[in-house]
Amino acid sequence: MNDERFYELTTKFLSNELTEKEKDDLTILLQIPSYKSEFERILKDWNNSHWDGERFDVDCGLIRLEEALRSNDSSFYWGKNIKRRKSFVFNPAYIKAAASVVLLLGLSAFILYISGVFNKPQKVLWTEKANKTGEKSQITLFDGTTIVLNAESRLKYPGQFSKEKREVYLDGEAYFQVAHDSSKPFIVHSADITTTVLGTRFNVSSFSGEGNITVALAEGKVKISGRDNNARLKPVILQPNEKMVFNKDKMTGTVKKCDIQQEIGWKDNILKFTNEPLANVIAKLERAYGIKFEFIDKSYYKQKITTNFQNATIWSISEVLKKLTGLKYKTVKENNEIKKVVFYKQKN
Repeated sequence: MNDERFYELTTKFLSNELTEKEKDDLTILLQIPSYKSEFERILKDWNNSHWDGERFDVDCGLIRLEEALRSNDSSFYWGKNIKRRKSFVFNPAYIKAAASVVLLLGLSAFILYISGVFNKPQKVLWTEKANKTGEKSQITLFDGTTIVLNAESRLKYPGQFSKEKREVYLDGEAYFQVAHDSSKPFIVHSADITTTVLGTRFNVSSFSGEGNITVALAEGKVKISGRDNNARLKPVILQPNEKMVFNKDKMTGTVKKCDIQQEIGWKDNILKFTNEPLANVIAKLERAYGIKFEFIDKSYYKQKITTNFQNATIWSISEVLKKLTGLKYKTVKENNEIKKVVFYKQKN
């Protein structure tokens, strides 16, 4: 939301045209100090307008409003006969110039309604974004933070952060580019750990079905600690090109140097593997492409491989795996779409 939206909602509020959804949007905006201050200023001007309680003449009011707008821009006109207009027409280019006149367009009952906005409890509205296999998405929070959410991942974030901190909840993997705010730390909750930053770029991988949580730092500094006062994990400070691997079973973390491209490349469709067990490679490929890679001989899953995929197709990936393992493969389709690639030994 921006200034245009704020003035639009305020204007519709004064003309008693807000929908239930718009009432919620205005309530959220009023949690932001600058908008609350501006809204209180409008309320003060309203209270000082000395409305005498007589019936308000809408046509007369619109005429006075047009005069005020024309004083700011002589070319302005309604484009219709005023008497045929049933509602106020919002134009953000003129709203500030006409603010003092707009205040005359309501009834005294609106004042009580406005006052009620500040008196009712502020409820936190949460949004949850969930991606399926083969799907990535980018989320931009209202503080300027951008998040790339990986496939098979879920992110929960509030419509408005609190005054003290910025908190989100992650199940899966996401790359964060956090807008700097020294007064309000950004906190990512992921399973058994929390990652706290002020402004930085980092990656968190925390899938519920995997044994490790990995936090890799590209830029800035992050602090990692245990959730719910977990004393077994001592707070860790990461430097750029370092990662911490947290073992869920042992409840311990290990810090090591890392290839940051290998950790965050997924967001740019780059999958890089160095001496990685084939089982791990397959899990990431299935997540990224939304199809199954199956090996008839399960012993191949332990084989370690080194390879890179950049904007690769299913066919090119299958050919690379064929060369690395010496196996043949076939595709399984449903509704003319590839759903599975099966690798098998060629019979003599």
